[in-house]
Amino acid sequence: MDVGVRIDPAPKGRHAEFRYGHGESEELRHGDSGATTIAASSEVVVHQVVALALFAMVATLGVAAPVIATVPFGDRATSALNATKDRMIRHDNLVMSAVLTIIGVVLIVNGLTEV
Repeated sequence: MDVGVRIDPAPKGRHAEFRYGHGESEELRHGDSGATTIAASSEVVVHQVVALALFAMVATLGVAAPVIATVPFGDRATSALNATKDRMIRHDNLVMSAVLTIIGVVLIVNGLTEV
């Protein structure tokens, strides 16, 4: 299985395009999208590094939060995490509606401000 990465050189003023091999996953595309957006947003390297670090922290928060809560609090965190999980399972339609509403509002605002 070929999982190589090919970087196409960028024309002046544009960012490089990353093309993944047969092993392309959705996570790689999201990371690539975030990295290229950050690179295009500022020409100051320090700003790009800070934005990329914040992007990585937010992207891993869903996986890291339970681990970070469990290490200092031990068994006390388990009951809180289980309660949160059960609440999210019970209200999954509401959670999905909120996420989609936020995405819709952002898209509408972006569309109206670009006119």
